[in-house]
Amino acid sequence: MKPIPAVLSLFLVMAGCQSDPAPISIPITHRLLFKRDYNVCVADLKGKKITEVESEDGKSLFRLTPSGAGVAYVDSQQNVQIKDIDSGRIRTVTDLSGGPSKRIYGFAISPGETAIVTRSTPGFDQPEFLSHFDIRTRQRTNLLKGHFNMSPIWSPSGAKIAYTADLSGKSVYDAHLLAPPGGGPFPTYTFNIFVLNASGGQPSQITDFLDGSCENLCYGRNDNELFFTRGNELFQVDVPTKAVHSLYRFPKERRLLSYGYDRQNIGYDRDSHLFAFSTMLSKIALKQGAVRFETVGAEIMVFDPKSKQAKVIYKSHKASPNFLQFAGKPPRLFFVTHGENFGDYEIRSVSANGRDLHQIIKASNSNVT
Repeated sequence: MKPIPAVLSLFLVMAGCQSDPAPISIPITHRLLFKRDYNVCVADLKGKKITEVESEDGKSLFRLTPSGAGVAYVDSQQNVQIKDIDSGRIRTVTDLSGGPSKRIYGFAISPGETAIVTRSTPGFDQPEFLSHFDIRTRQRTNLLKGHFNMSPIWSPSGAKIAYTADLSGKSVYDAHLLAPPGGGPFPTYTFNIFVLNASGGQPSQITDFLDGSCENLCYGRNDNELFFTRGNELFQVDVPTKAVHSLYRFPKERRLLSYGYDRQNIGYDRDSHLFAFSTMLSKIALKQGAVRFETVGAEIMVFDPKSKQAKVIYKSHKASPNFLQFAGKPPRLFFVTHGENFGDYEIRSVSANGRDLHQIIKASNSNVT
């Protein structure tokens, strides 16, 4: 592994790919994962040092381990590997051989880094499996078979696993495959929230929506508190009682960006209990006799669930800032935004009240795609 200059091609990712948006990250280190061309790098936000740790060739779903000491990813043989950032040591922590699954679409490492749960499938349009692996022994336990969306997540204690699933027998991929010939609307699917003991057993359905999908699933301070979004609204659910509460509905002119395949537009800090959202700012315009929304900028909003107050802490007239991560005490929000020229990117940080903005690393490369 070798340090590389800070002025480089920079396209940050939060360990995602087209098959699986990464779950909301709750970083406890000052490290940030990103891509440089076809190489995966880690930025030390304190030391402002960038280290190249792995080639992207044949690998996918890169993400930092919970401790920040390693980078986890799916290798070309469809197993999860963890590479220590400092030593370069690589461990293979899953083994799909002898089982029904052939491809991993998502995974999450337990808070103590002793176990991993994977979302895998025998084929692109077939039912999927949630499987539990002991990281030390690679022993696999298949937990569930069904149709899931995105990676599962671990509770803070490591005792529970939360995930979203569709009970109609369709996955998001099936819905796209089953689109009517010649185009037309996709079939509908609804992903609700379920919670399962990490040791197995029967899952508990936590939400019961009849349409739409629960996204951006995130545990709060303990195992009994979950947050999620539906459309342009943030919700909180009490897991034991299954009571769902709406916390905040974004104004119509601010469109909440659900995290994409390779970027993260929502951040959460477990210590301060603050959320950060990247939103597109739009205005109503009349074009060709029709009312349309025109994008006029982007903002970062911070929301405090305790006071239920939202505040804009950053504005941009360019593309939306993304890869939002809180770090430090008191918390600062780190994010990436476009620079002055096309292909330029900057890592910036801002205090939770928006009064203290700093540029951390500036990077540029016209070949970034």
